[in-house]
Amino acid sequence: MKKIFLLAFIALTIVACERKTATDVVDANTYTIDAQGNMIEGLLKDSLLFATEIDKVLATEQAHCRLVPIFRTRKDSYGNSYSGTVNYYERYAEEGIRFQSGNSWHDNLIAGFKTIYGSEMVNVSLLNLQTKQKKYLFEKPVLIENIYYPAPIRDTLNHKPISRDYYMISCYDEDTDKNGYVNRGDLRRFYLFNTEGDRVKALIPKEYSVVGSDYDGVNDILNVYARLDSNKDGNVDANEPKHIFCVDLKKPENTVLLY
Repeated sequence: MKKIFLLAFIALTIVACERKTATDVVDANTYTIDAQGNMIEGLLKDSLLFATEIDKVLATEQAHCRLVPIFRTRKDSYGNSYSGTVNYYERYAEEGIRFQSGNSWHDNLIAGFKTIYGSEMVNVSLLNLQTKQKKYLFEKPVLIENIYYPAPIRDTLNHKPISRDYYMISCYDEDTDKNGYVNRGDLRRFYLFNTEGDRVKALIPKEYSVVGSDYDGVNDILNVYARLDSNKDGNVDANEPKHIFCVDLKKPENTVLLY
């Protein structure tokens, strides 16, 4: 069922968008249930058609670019529809470099980036206010863990305004463990996109699964922790080797295996 929604930019413009994923959608009236009657978190690999909903429009550093995260719609036991919402990772504690003179990060985890998450976020639409065009960053629904996008308010790092012109997205996009579902049991990927919505590269090799990260503000580097799927079973566990990939946020195409 296709539904049309209108995104109103009061101070800027009005952009019309269809309510759908990268493919046409149909209503999903029930949870995904396994043979034992338990609800399964994730997307059925062979059935990626379902209803979706949006929460809000996100402003970015690039004035003409707006992001619209898209969420899977569920129905509760009363038949009422509900979906996830945009949540922000923020850090308020006074610790480390972020509170040193010359650093103003507006509570962002990473200087220059907003970081969001949300339950069953399955895609994100990029709206170009200049061309009035939209583009889905993924051709088919995925399970998005985090989106890092250029913050609309400029942060400073070491007394200098910091600018970001790309997006980074951590997600599950393949049924790597071959259980029929795309979910958190699969390998977690990490992708780089430009501000036109084109995928530039995978920041972490596909045989790894991202398990965490931390930001080195002194060097403006993101340290990404990932486990190697050494036995090639499509998922990872604590017994498989953990490695560190260093992403230079000034030139994110340059990812180095640190350990």
